[in-house]
Amino acid sequence: MNLQKKFNKAVHLALMLDLQNAYLSYRELVSSETTHKPALFNLLSILALQEKFPADEFHDQLDNLRGEANKNLIADNVDTWLDTYYVKAGEYAGYRLNRRELQSGRFLYQLIPDVSPLPSECKSRTHCENMRYEWFLKARMYLHVNRIREGSYAEFGCHSAKSFRYALNTIGIPDYICFTDTFYAFDSFKGMPEPFGIDIQETWKQSMNTTTLEQFRQVIKPDLYRTMIVPGYYKESLKDSTGGQPAKIKLAYIDCDYYESTKDVLRYILPRLVHGSLIGFDDYNCYYGDPMRGQRKAVVEFEEEIAGYATIVPFHTIGWGGMSYIFLHESKKGISG
Repeated sequence: MNLQKKFNKAVHLALMLDLQNAYLSYRELVSSETTHKPALFNLLSILALQEKFPADEFHDQLDNLRGEANKNLIADNVDTWLDTYYVKAGEYAGYRLNRRELQSGRFLYQLIPDVSPLPSECKSRTHCENMRYEWFLKARMYLHVNRIREGSYAEFGCHSAKSFRYALNTIGIPDYICFTDTFYAFDSFKGMPEPFGIDIQETWKQSMNTTTLEQFRQVIKPDLYRTMIVPGYYKESLKDSTGGQPAKIKLAYIDCDYYESTKDVLRYILPRLVHGSLIGFDDYNCYYGDPMRGQRKAVVEFEEEIAGYATIVPFHTIGWGGMSYIFLHESKKGISG
């Protein structure tokens, strides 16, 4: 886990008021070479405020960090850095700010790093992209309410990185229990493969919907530290021998249009789904909503294949033509906890 992800975890734990583990995460961070010293002042101050370690240790840590600042930052920046964060840390530790506001943890939001910006289409209340974004907001609340902590986000078909950014800006913000710290992007980055058989349709063409790997990386640049990119067509990239594979998946978003591609993805994610995982099918109603074609056919066959082992139950529609399901293990149905 890289430093930025560790810092996000510490902030998430503090927001959840899991202060003991937040403190342990902080101690691990402060012993590392990190570029987050200024923000760590604030996190350390929260822990001091909540009296999770003695005041003298808190001040020792401040002195240590102040010394590092003087050594590691160029002279022109030291005073500004210390003025901004040392004073703020002193205010928090000295209880000179509103205690209720501090204890609520709301000011922790200033520690959340920048996230890849949402697509401009989300600003339109009537645009179908806004409808897709609203689905991700519902997914975040579902994962939060049901306390589904285990697993990563995996997206299959990442053209333009729009839905990927919806995920980053919802389940990727550490103010919910469902906070997800790793995101997987599976795409050829060469456009769609040539359709054949029942996947042939007037709309889809070979190389259509191409976003290059470099374009994708540029769009999600602020979040590259927590994104695992798996390039290639699924027949090869979804092999277990390929590196960078998620162990568990809490939310799978399948936007690969074809029946054959969707089948490959479902076969891949099945052993990685946890009880309560969400599966989103972006192209569910393409091919006229024909249950013998496209993603609908793949879903019908998936239900048949998992019968006796698991079931899927409807969740919400996605945008104008998508659908989503909740994955449930039969062995865990009807069991509390």
